[in-house]
Amino acid sequence: MRDALVVDSTAGQRWELALDLLRVGTGHVRIGSLEFSRRPFAPGEDERVNVSIDAVGREHRHPGAERAVERGLDELDRLRSESSELDRLLDDYGVLIEYVNDYGDGAATLGQVEGRELRWHGD
Repeated sequence: MRDALVVDSTAGQRWELALDLLRVGTGHVRIGSLEFSRRPFAPGEDERVNVSIDAVGREHRHPGAERAVERGLDELDRLRSESSELDRLLDDYGVLIEYVNDYGDGAATLGQVEGRELRWHGD
C-alpha cells in the first residue's frame, strides 16, 4: 500500500524508524499482513493508530474474511507482545482496526474489527 516502510521484525533501526513514523503521524508501516498508519493532522482523522488487515479476495463478504481477520489479530497480539514500544503507542493513542482491500492505486475499507469480530461496512 501507498509507499509504506516495510519492516520484517520488531528490532533494529528500521523498527525504530517505523515507531517514529507512527508517533509523528507521517507515514505507513507494513509488517506481515498488517499496515499501520496514524494521521492526526488529516481532515476527519483522529489520534488513533489505524491497523489495516489485508482482505482475502476482492469481493465483499469473502468466505475467508473471518479467518483472515483472526490471523491478523493474532499477528497484532504477537507484535504487541514482542515490542513494548508498539504496545505503549497503541495504548496511548488508541487503535482502529479495519479489514481493507488494497488494490494497488488505493484501498477500500470493507469492514471494521470490534473486539475480535468483523463488522462489515453497510450493515
